[in-house]
Amino acid sequence: MSWDRTWKCHNKRLQLVDFTNAVQVVVGTYEGVEGRVERESDDCWTCFFDVPAEEEGVRNTFEVSLYNMGKDGLVLSLEADAADNSV
Repeated sequence: MSWDRTWKCHNKRLQLVDFTNAVQVVVGTYEGVEGRVERESDDCWTCFFDVPAEEEGVRNTFEVSLYNMGKDGLVLSLEADAADNSV
């Protein structure tokens, strides 16, 4: 079963620093969550969220990517086959 999720963003443009700041807002909102952003290419930035699991001392890494689709805008994607997204 695949549970890929995508969201079209209202913004047509976004700077890497704005994306990074948004990730930090998420990290600051949830206790124990850590995040980092990697620039995969000019049109793809990925954030990795390290999230505590129910089992003590275990963490899961969830990967969410932002794709610049040119004139079609920005798409945020959570893909089941990336990182621990299928957990």
